[in-house]
Amino acid sequence: MAQIKGGIRATHEKLHTVANFITLFRFLSLPVFIYFMIVDAWTCAWLLMLVVAVSDGLDGYVARRFDQVTRIGAVADRVADRLCILTLSCMLGVANIIPWWLAGLIIGRDVALFAVVTYAFRGPMPVSATNTGKTATAFLLIGVPALIARQTSVPQAQTISTVAIVLAVLGLFLYYVSGFQYARVARTTVICRHLASSPRAEASHD
Repeated sequence: MAQIKGGIRATHEKLHTVANFITLFRFLSLPVFIYFMIVDAWTCAWLLMLVVAVSDGLDGYVARRFDQVTRIGAVADRVADRLCILTLSCMLGVANIIPWWLAGLIIGRDVALFAVVTYAFRGPMPVSATNTGKTATAFLLIGVPALIARQTSVPQAQTISTVAIVLAVLGLFLYYVSGFQYARVARTTVICRHLASSPRAEASHD
């Protein structure tokens, strides 16, 4: 059985659950967000991603609270997180709302971790997300899009931007901390696999 956030294990294979529909909403929101960015609908783009950030925690809560933990939901939740953060980074970089070096650091972490995890586990990472990783994702999903506030006429836009910068920096730091945590697990997995396939290990089984 597959693990998901918080160490809860998938107990069934249901597809049509409220938690999965919330995750689906996050996927479907991305092209809408891109459209809002293209037409300079800054306030709409920011508010949409705020809803997405809230839904990120909501789907996990619903899954655990109402016994809707599924294997497909566990995988889809992680993919949705990554796609949201990558889309945010790219679109805000294109709009010059965040510098490209910052977008590159965010994107580079995910690309590197994807390569490491794919090599180590030969597929999706089978371990649950760490608290550090969940906190980093939450900070980035709230902080990065909040930087759009500078492009809007909402009250206290400058204050919101300042808070957004703090959250984005903290989120990026924790993002790399969690990345190293996952990479360490992947390294241990590779070492164990090599030891298990070594001639000495094979001889002991004989």
